[in-house]
Amino acid sequence: MLTARGRWNRAGQYGCLYLALTPEGALAEREQFAAQAALSGLPFGPHELVSIDVTIVDGALDLTDPATQRRFGIATDQLRADGAAAYERCRSIADIARAEGHFVLFVPSAPLDGATNVVIYHDVPPASCRLSAGPDRFPIA
Repeated sequence: MLTARGRWNRAGQYGCLYLALTPEGALAEREQFAAQAALSGLPFGPHELVSIDVTIVDGALDLTDPATQRRFGIATDQLRADGAAAYERCRSIADIARAEGHFVLFVPSAPLDGATNVVIYHDVPPASCRLSAGPDRFPIA
């Protein structure tokens, strides 16, 4: 749920679409969230693995690229880290990226080494990114 300003949701996180580039990456992310839900006693699932076709025209930032990481003063292991300080570091990078006009970020997956995720912020300009339903949909327990 976005606030009236449209920037933060109630959990203090940016509203975004968080995608994995591969089914393996998506399943690893889901397993990480399942473990967190189990620890906190929250219900989890069932879910579906769906495909989404994304066309990125302009404004993407690749945070898996070592040169880009150096520019932001961060390394892959820091982008994959957990905890309040790590999340704040990532939010700070997102603030800078969005101020520079980057509303689509390629980021390293935390639970699956070598996998890449795509973060698309809700206010991405339509001329920069187009989304459509993909052909695949699979139930997962």
